[in-house]
Amino acid sequence: MNIGKNENRKMNMDYALIQGLYWCAYGAVGSYAAFYLQSLGFSGTVTGTVMALACTLAFFLPMVLSPIIDEGRKLTSTGALLGIIAVQLAAGSAVLCFTRAGIIPGIIFIIWMGLMWALLPLCTEVCVDAEHCGYRMEYSTGRAFGSFSYVVTSLTLGKLLETYPYTVITKLALFALVLLAAAVFAAGRSLRKQRAKIAGDRTSEADAKRGSNTAEAAERPRRGKSIPAFLKQYRDFGLLLLGLGLVLTGDGAVAVFLINIVEDLGGTAADMGYINAAYAALEILAMLLWRRISKKHGDTVLALSICFFVGKTLFFALVRSIPAIYPGVILHFAGYGLYTPAIVAYTIKKIPYEDSAKAQSLAASMGTLGVILSSISCGILIDRISVRKTMLLFACVGAAGAILCITAIIKMRKQKR
Repeated sequence: MNIGKNENRKMNMDYALIQGLYWCAYGAVGSYAAFYLQSLGFSGTVTGTVMALACTLAFFLPMVLSPIIDEGRKLTSTGALLGIIAVQLAAGSAVLCFTRAGIIPGIIFIIWMGLMWALLPLCTEVCVDAEHCGYRMEYSTGRAFGSFSYVVTSLTLGKLLETYPYTVITKLALFALVLLAAAVFAAGRSLRKQRAKIAGDRTSEADAKRGSNTAEAAERPRRGKSIPAFLKQYRDFGLLLLGLGLVLTGDGAVAVFLINIVEDLGGTAADMGYINAAYAALEILAMLLWRRISKKHGDTVLALSICFFVGKTLFFALVRSIPAIYPGVILHFAGYGLYTPAIVAYTIKKIPYEDSAKAQSLAASMGTLGVILSSISCGILIDRISVRKTMLLFACVGAAGAILCITAIIKMRKQKR
């Protein structure tokens, strides 16, 4: 079915809003999680444990939901998003009721943070669903808007925390989640209308000719294959996932405990906000240039971005001052900035649509797995050895993962989808 320019533009705008508002909420909750917990009075070890448990929830929840979404009967990506956001709003409101460390606020924060991470693969799946309904989606542009929102959030919170209490973090996140729910609802309504049109016109000759990417993709049965069955079928993709888990363990150590790195160098929470903003600003450029950079060498770009991930972790282990951190934006540009659209495009290229929700969920969950592993060990190590030695250790773990990733990419390059 041929979709008009206005409809296509609206869907891309809705998706850009979904990405932007998600990263606004995540920029508040995720980036400042360690700061928030330590402000409540949690130690580094307990902070790491809370973060690890939150990531465990985020790791398994998408795996439970994705086979149901792939089946395409009981649950859609937008429906799952709205349900999770509703629970998050309740958990975030409950977080505000506590002003000191304890078991109850720790449990609530696990739910609050875990569900925030769990939203990411579902946001990506909205884009995949839209493409297979015939929309011409610009994932990298939408994701760039997400990075822009992250920049604004980091700068804003960095300044606010100089004047207001740490609870401003949760209040900003709750506001962003309410707006996110509205954007998801609008996108879901457009997708439902488009699916209805495809269902009504799928027998026409014109749609039969154009249906390889629209009617056929949207209407063919999706298989509710389990995660173990999926990994058994796509063994090389599973090897890539394992490598990514190790690579992103190092990056997770930097992301979760950036406040500890900054304070070790004599900085403050405001400095952390400026650093996050500077790094995210370069992501925007990377994602906008994605199509041009990856047009012929998407596999190579993915492999290189993984190597730069490791370089970024090593950089944070060796940096000696706050000003010296800023040149590291180049490593972030070539690493995370290119990796984000690269892994989404690579997964779409290598995995059929009927398994797309599981594939995107697993790919996104590797970042979550990395944070689980780094949070458990990094919190303990930072309490016992220096921040520098801890980051050097995680750089070595990331290097081992990069070797596995490159091996998997080389093996899959020889295969046809």
